[in-house]
Amino acid sequence: MSKTLICIPTVYGNGTLMDECIKNIKENTNKEMYDIFIGWNDFVSFSFGVNLCIQYFLSKQEYDGFCIVTDDMEINDKNWLNELKQFAIDGPCVPKSYVGGDKDHLRMGICYFPRYVIKEVGLFDERFKIGYWEDVDYSVRCMEAGFDLNESPNTLCIHKDSKTMARLTAEQKADKEQNVLRFKEKYKNTKWEHKW
Repeated sequence: MSKTLICIPTVYGNGTLMDECIKNIKENTNKEMYDIFIGWNDFVSFSFGVNLCIQYFLSKQEYDGFCIVTDDMEINDKNWLNELKQFAIDGPCVPKSYVGGDKDHLRMGICYFPRYVIKEVGLFDERFKIGYWEDVDYSVRCMEAGFDLNESPNTLCIHKDSKTMARLTAEQKADKEQNVLRFKEKYKNTKWEHKW
């Protein structure tokens, strides 16, 4: 059976949330289908934590898929992973209602990627600090590589209120707010600069 590496990006202090997330995954997922890797980022960036997972994922040939599940997600469908895999047609897939804008980017609090997508698109961009806009950036990079952005027909999960962002210092909040400017600078003079 092919396996998926589930990446849980988290920060120190979120131990209870992470324990609940892992318990929830175990209750709703065939244990033969996955392994879990914790992407500690200690408020550096969401991308940093995800990239720790991706580096491990790419070093192991037994995984045909990679799935981000943030520690504040509650999965409520026992077919969640199969459904995401089924609808990850020529690109990554998120649950229903996790597609943003005009279906032109994915909100990656939970997102499945076939192996070939990660191999082609690569690591998340760590210029985006703390969190936000790295998923928009990765969506753009997927589309520019010729991949589709996909949405499953069911919601599959509940996104709890983020306790992580509530713990940010004023300095960290200000740094996070700069991500939109970092995005616009990265895509300056392209169609993406003023898209959102």
